[in-house]
Amino acid sequence: MGSFAVGMWTDSLRPNEAWPLTPVGEPGLYRWYLDGPLPVSFDWPSTLIPLEMGDLLYVGKATNLRTRAKHHRLPTSGSALRRTLSSLAGYRAIWRGKSAHPGISRNDDALLTEWMNNNLLLSFLVLNNEEVLDKAEADLRKKSRAPLNKDQMGPEQEHAYSAGKLWRKAAVDLRL
Repeated sequence: MGSFAVGMWTDSLRPNEAWPLTPVGEPGLYRWYLDGPLPVSFDWPSTLIPLEMGDLLYVGKATNLRTRAKHHRLPTSGSALRRTLSSLAGYRAIWRGKSAHPGISRNDDALLTEWMNNNLLLSFLVLNNEEVLDKAEADLRKKSRAPLNKDQMGPEQEHAYSAGKLWRKAAVDLRL
């Protein structure tokens, strides 16, 4: 369970199981998979390829996997994946403090975290060479066309991108 050999993907685990096992100080890639139902309110038109159990949803790169892992446990404003999920699940966007990105209410953040822990799987790949890491991420994103990466390579990514832009534009401003 969760071995971190360089160049090998770890087992896919629930996020709350994967985070404590994340290698400290190691660069690499991470993948998020769907392993349960989407939220009822999830905005995914029937004209798009359906999102099903086992589908790769998102690919990310980190210069430090442990530090990056923390971003996905923090409030939504600190994670591109959480912002994308929030926009598609219909959570209300809120501007707070000096954040560069909107977030969602604390209650909605807790609901999103619970949904992620129950319905997503996460795996890591440690890659110590920065050049290899950059190429591996680009290749994986291109090959997988993970629908929640906003690379705009296909209609699914275009939809995630557009939903995110609308969500951000509609954000309520609670900054002082």
